[in-house]
Amino acid sequence: MKKYFVLLVLCLAASAYADLQLNGIFKDNMVLQRRAKVSVYGNAAPSSEVTVAFNGQKKSTKADKKGVWELKLDPMKKSFEPQKLVVNSDKSKKPVAISNVLTGDVWLCGGQSNMDRGFGAYPLLKSQAAEIDNPDIRSIIMERRSIAKPEEAVIVKKPFADAWHEACEPWMMPLSPTAYFFAAKVRRDLDVPVGLIVSAVGGTQIQRWMPGEVVEGLNLDSESSNGAGVLYNSMIHPLRKFTIKGVIWYQGESNGRIPHSYYTLSKQHIKSWRKIWAKNNPHLKKMPFFTVQIAPFHNVNGLASDAWAYIRDAQLKTLSLPNTGLVVTTDLGEYADIHPQEKQSVGERLALWAEKLENKAVVSSGPLFKKAVFKGNKIKVYFSHIYSGLEVRRVAMSSKRNVWAKDDPDAYVVPADKLAGFTICGADKKFVPAEAKIVGDHVEVFSKEVSEPVAVRYGWSAFPLCNLYNSQGLPASPFRSDNFPVPDVQNRKFGKVWDKDESKLGSKMEFTASNPETNWSEIKVDGLTGYEPTKGQNKTARYAYYKVTAPEFKAGESPKVIISVVYFDNNDGTFALLYDSSDPKVKVVNNNPGAWKTAAKIKLNNTGKWNVLEIPVDDAFFKGRCNGSDIRINCNDSTILGAVYCRKQ
Repeated sequence: MKKYFVLLVLCLAASAYADLQLNGIFKDNMVLQRRAKVSVYGNAAPSSEVTVAFNGQKKSTKADKKGVWELKLDPMKKSFEPQKLVVNSDKSKKPVAISNVLTGDVWLCGGQSNMDRGFGAYPLLKSQAAEIDNPDIRSIIMERRSIAKPEEAVIVKKPFADAWHEACEPWMMPLSPTAYFFAAKVRRDLDVPVGLIVSAVGGTQIQRWMPGEVVEGLNLDSESSNGAGVLYNSMIHPLRKFTIKGVIWYQGESNGRIPHSYYTLSKQHIKSWRKIWAKNNPHLKKMPFFTVQIAPFHNVNGLASDAWAYIRDAQLKTLSLPNTGLVVTTDLGEYADIHPQEKQSVGERLALWAEKLENKAVVSSGPLFKKAVFKGNKIKVYFSHIYSGLEVRRVAMSSKRNVWAKDDPDAYVVPADKLAGFTICGADKKFVPAEAKIVGDHVEVFSKEVSEPVAVRYGWSAFPLCNLYNSQGLPASPFRSDNFPVPDVQNRKFGKVWDKDESKLGSKMEFTASNPETNWSEIKVDGLTGYEPTKGQNKTARYAYYKVTAPEFKAGESPKVIISVVYFDNNDGTFALLYDSSDPKVKVVNNNPGAWKTAAKIKLNNTGKWNVLEIPVDDAFFKGRCNGSDIRINCNDSTILGAVYCRKQ
């Protein structure tokens, strides 16, 4: 009995002296924010007294009933002197301490791969990284994780799990060059230590970085809300209490398929982050937020050639929010690489915005569209941020991967002797290349093809070749003077309400109700029988297969046909129709060239009615090379399909 009593006493003692902890973002070698009340927080025994000592300050608070504690340090000046932060508790046996802590500016570095990828991913930057030794720049990298609900734990990438790291080898290879070059210029020009928190994941859309409830409240289509919050929950929410200077953001490529929603998402992204940070740090209600406009790149995966121009336009429009900045990269892209090597100029242009916070005289922006004045067949375009004037400069961008433009004999070059990149249109909205020249404080634009222009655009393509600058050498942002609706850049087709007369659609194709990839079930809707994916199946793919039965359509006998797809328009998603063609350029399967050619992507409009889409093709082969069928429809769980028909053109 005595033994059990002693054990009970020991357990109670252990409970009383629960682990004293700092939040996971507080580690050796870190940087704390200068000139602001700094939040320090963690866990301790419930109701215990917690004291934090740092930089001559000593602050105390009491942990709540769950053991959560938080306090504020008074604003501090910058300090290059390594100091120790020590935390004590009246119910802890020993203090918690972190060492080598500096005081300076801390920036959150977010986005997708052009912020995420480290020096090691850029062959032309590796040798430069090996020579970097900048101990006053410290960084930490968040682990890439997607989760369904917000969590508190700060999970750091393994090489950084125990400490922030100084900017030197071996820590440079995983560090973002965009973030580093930004920090290096800030460190040099403002003479201040810089902390970098890199929280970025390649190939991600902006809605994944926003609180899920914010995205849901925007009532956007399913594509624009897909995955809402899953990266915010794990990689941003746990950081929201930490005191920072601001955000640098490089993202947008992955939203190129859905640019129609990007301005709405971008604006609410900035507003939502400011709101969550201001709860703990009221001075961050207008937290500095600086965006990198996506760089020129040719291959945009089958999208319209101007898809990315709409993303850049949305990024430009975020400047309507206070305390925002934009880095233009129209001269820093690469034709063949979505991850251009020229990150130093990107980072240094970002740094200009940070420096402008300290000195309003710093020039941080290139020319920005202000207004267009239409008179006869000419347009006068006026800009802000021209400073001493507008200039035409030479632009060169590499045509190859991993080659600097100066070393590429086939580089894309825009010479300095002629202003390039402007297009105009008349009432028909068909844009044509235009002549442009600088006339004093504005640009005069015209084209012999357009007698009465109604709109002007600049740099309006995925890989724009344009060369307008201000006197400080910063490029003008792409822009458009019009507010024409954003088109469907995925080149998707839209059906029309079906009159339910199948007699004019042709020969009905045979539907495979179950296949190795998807099981289908009959469903009655709006008076007709259709098919939907069987509920509860574990199979991940959702494919529907059809094959021709009429002999005149088999084996290329009638290459010019019209395929008619009947479907119930019950949501706002997309499905795609692939077919067996004779096109030798289609090599999805090398030994069957032509098979699996995409005929159309069909966009639903949620009309709640049966629709039909007629798709003409000129190279139908139909020899059963699509897994034994001639047509496959790629869809999702909510798709309801009717019949598919085929007739000669």
